[in-house]
Order: sequence, then structure tokens, then C-alpha cells
Amino acid sequence: MSDSLATTSATFPHTSDLSPISLEKVEDLDEGPPPLSKARRIGLLSIFCCAQFVDVYNASAVVLATAPIAQDLSMGAGESVWTLSAYVLVFASFMLPMGKLADIWSAKAVFTIGLVWVGAFSIGIAVAQDKIVLFVLRAFAGLGAAASIPAALNLIVHIFPGEIEQHVALACFGGAGELANVSGFILGGVLLLASWRWVFWLLPIVCFPMALGTFFLIPSRKHLKMYQLAGLRREILEGSERAEKILKALEASEMSNKFDYVGTFLIVAAAVLSIFGLTDGGESAGWARAQPIVCLVIGLILFPLFFLWERRVDQRVALIPSSIWRIQNVTILVVVSLVPYFWWYGIQYNFANIMQEDWGVSPIMTAVRFLPISIGGGIMFIAIGYLPPSFVPLKIRMIVGALIAAVGTLLFVFAEGSSWYWKLVAPGMFIGSFGMAIVFLTANNSILMSVPPEYAGVVGGIFNACLQFGACTGLAILGSIKSQFEDHSPSSSSSGGSAHGAILWEGYRASFIFMTVLCVVLAGISAVWFKNPLVRVDAKEKGDVADVEGPRS
Repeated sequence: MSDSLATTSATFPHTSDLSPISLEKVEDLDEGPPPLSKARRIGLLSIFCCAQFVDVYNASAVVLATAPIAQDLSMGAGESVWTLSAYVLVFASFMLPMGKLADIWSAKAVFTIGLVWVGAFSIGIAVAQDKIVLFVLRAFAGLGAAASIPAALNLIVHIFPGEIEQHVALACFGGAGELANVSGFILGGVLLLASWRWVFWLLPIVCFPMALGTFFLIPSRKHLKMYQLAGLRREILEGSERAEKILKALEASEMSNKFDYVGTFLIVAAAVLSIFGLTDGGESAGWARAQPIVCLVIGLILFPLFFLWERRVDQRVALIPSSIWRIQNVTILVVVSLVPYFWWYGIQYNFANIMQEDWGVSPIMTAVRFLPISIGGGIMFIAIGYLPPSFVPLKIRMIVGALIAAVGTLLFVFAEGSSWYWKLVAPGMFIGSFGMAIVFLTANNSILMSVPPEYAGVVGGIFNACLQFGACTGLAILGSIKSQFEDHSPSSSSSGGSAHGAILWEGYRASFIFMTVLCVVLAGISAVWFKNPLVRVDAKEKGDVADVEGPRS
């Protein structure tokens, strides 16, 4: 054994402090199994990106379908928001537990079951004749989406073990979500020409073939581990210190085969109760009842209890290891991640209702009128891919993006009728989406650059969960703001000549003002707490840092 260890240490530099078991495991692979073919890996990445697209489409397309669904199933004004919120709430709440399940069980199984789950429950939604049934089925569909996203991230890390190829794959995966967020709305508008039910019929048509493909294309868990170790062996032979860090993470993951049931209960209960309280309180006279207040208070109490529990539990079992929060920029980037989907969903939800209910615009023309959002975000998504981090400091990008989004949102405050669409609404959509795309893409890239490789999957899961949690929380807050103005605003004339319409518009105006202020606050937070350079922190020696970009600021 001692001779084997000596040979191992000589063969693999930078690994003298790793366990003999892990070193011998890598050494015994020799060159490892034949790598997956390029075509197979591209095919799998395409499926993962399609799954990301489907899960985000399941929220963005439904924004446009909310009005016809509410009319068809006789929903009240305060009930219709649950068509979207039921899905996004469960999606966000269960993403971290499902990510942990993928780690300790099988990412292939979790991903495939997630796709089948979404497709199956979407069939039920498409034929639903009762609003309560629809809300329940939407919540169950969100559970499938929560399973597929973190499992896909897990699989990407295994199938693309090299640092450069992994970052490219993760960028494509994140871009698919952004594409779905801005284009799913358009696709939903086209499907609404037939019926709102076709918005959901599309999902099983897409999900079932993808699930079948993943069943045959994704290697077994054993082979995935071998592919990753083989890739790490090549990096070790090249003297890559990144390989050492990931190998330590692999050791930890093998030792951690327990599920954090208490942490899962606390985070899910906290998310569900707090967002239910906000959404329920957003209904007319909702805050006069005890139910939303009690739910919100209990939910807010459970959040700190969750983080206290995560500090006490074995860090190999914890959903969120407490050491993550000591890594530079992670906390601020998690806060930032609450805003992008909040902004996009909030703007889409507000103007979908304004255009269809107040301006009398058809669903398909409403979708067409949202093209500036797709164009603004799409241009930035393409452009930022060609800009190296050193071209414009990431801190400056974050601040400028938030301020641009604030300017675009401010234009909506003055758009009191359909005659202002081309003068204010369309420019505001383009400018605001352009700025928010800068924020989203900068945060997405920064969080990968800020954390050590062994935490990339965990932090990526937190980031995606917070995107959805921000969207759900944001919709609840906006609904609450609008309902308060609906109850208390004085009657006045409006562009449509309706006093009721004027009251509703004051609620929308207040929500746009809130979102404008939020963007300005985001810029301020980024200016104060976001740091250049970005640093990677070795999980073993958290006091040591290595500069990645530019001078400190």
C-alpha cells in the first residue's frame, strides 16, 4: 500500500493531502472509459436546455393565459394569480430538496421522473374544469419542474467535467431559461389562438419524448462518476489545482448519503406560508383577515430557524452548507437573484391584464406587443457573451444594468392608456428588459466565478431557486399593492372614461413605482456590497483568496 501511495503522489501533483482511496480510484482509471461522443453530449445538453425552457415557459406563457383561464373557470380577481403562483411557489420551494435528492440518489432518475411528472400533470391541467383542481395540478407540476432543474445541473457537471466546457454548458443552460422567459410569452400567445388549454397540451408533447431520450442517452450513475473522474485525471496530470478541489468535493459527496428532512421541512414551510400569506393578503380586504397575517408571520419566523438549523446540522448533509455564506459576493448575488424574474413576471403580468382587460387587446396581439421585451433581453444576451469580464468590470455592469432597468420601468408610470404604447410602454419594455438582462447575466456569471468548484452546484441551485422565489414573492407583493389602491383610491376619470378603470390604473401605477424604486435600491446595494475582484475561495482554507479580476473596489 505504501508503494502505491508513493506512486500515486508522484503521479498526481497537488494531491498530497487527499485520501488514498480517492487517489487510487483516479489512478486505477488509467485513461478512463471512452468519453461520451461529442454528438451524444450535445444531444444531452440540448435536452437539458429544453427542460429548462419548458419549466420556465410553464410560468411565462401562463401569464398571458391567466385572463382567459379566469374567465373560463369563473375565477375572482384575487384567485386568478394562483394560476401562476401555485406552480412557481412549489417550483421555488422544492428546488433545493430536489437538488439534494439528485445528489444522494440518482440525477438521471430524478431528471427523467421530473419530465414525466410535468407532462402527466399538464394533461390534467389541460382538461381541468374546476379552478381548485387546476390550482392543485399546477402545484404538482411545479414539483416536477423543481426536480428537473437541479438534476440537470448535476448531470451537466458530470458530463462536462472540464472547466471551460462546463462553463459553456452552464451558460447555455442559463440562457435557455432567459430565452424561455422572454419568448415563452410569445409562444403562449400563439397557442391561445386555439385555446388556453393548448398552452398546457404542448408540455406532454415535448416532455415525454425528452424523458424517453434521457432514459437511453444519459449513462448510469456509475459511468457518470467514471467519466468525471477520468476528466479529473487528465486535469491532475496537467497540474490543475481545480481538480484537487473537485476531487475533495467528490469525497464529501460520497460520504453524504443522508437527507436533511428537518431542513427540507423548514425551508418548504417557510416559503409556502410566507408567499401564501402575501398572495392571500393581496386579495381585496385580505389584510383585514387573520389568515394571511398568521401565515406570513409564521413563514418569516421559519426562515431564520432554517438557517440556524443549517448551522447545526452536519455540513455534508445540510441543504445549504453554512460556509457558503462566508464566500465573497455569494450573499449579495443571492439577493440580486430575487429581482430579475420578479421584474419580468411583474411587467408581463401587469400589462397582460391591462392590455386584455382595459385596452381590449386580443391575446395574440398582446403577445406581439411584448416583443420589445424579447428583443431588448435577446440583444443583451447575445452581446454579453462576447464581452470578457475584464472589458467592463462586473460591478459596473450590475449597477448600470439596474439603473437602465429603473429608467425603463419609470416610463410605465406615465402610460395611462393604449395611446401611450408606442410612446412609453414599448420603449420602457425594451430599455427595462435590456437593463435587467445585464443584471441577470452578470449575476449568473459572477456567482460561478465567485465560488470554489465544489460549491458551484449548491450555489447554482440556490440561485435558480431564488429566481423563482423572487418571481412568486414579487407577484404577491404587486397584487397586494394593487388591491390596497383598489380599496382606497378616489374615483377619477381615465383614458377609458371609467372611474373603476382609474382606480385600477392607480394600483398598477403604484406597482410600477415600487419596481422602479426596487431597481434603484438594487443598484445601490451592488455599488456598496458587490466586490471587484471576484475571488475563488478554497473551501479548506477560507482565509486564502486568489484575484480573478481587476483592482479591489
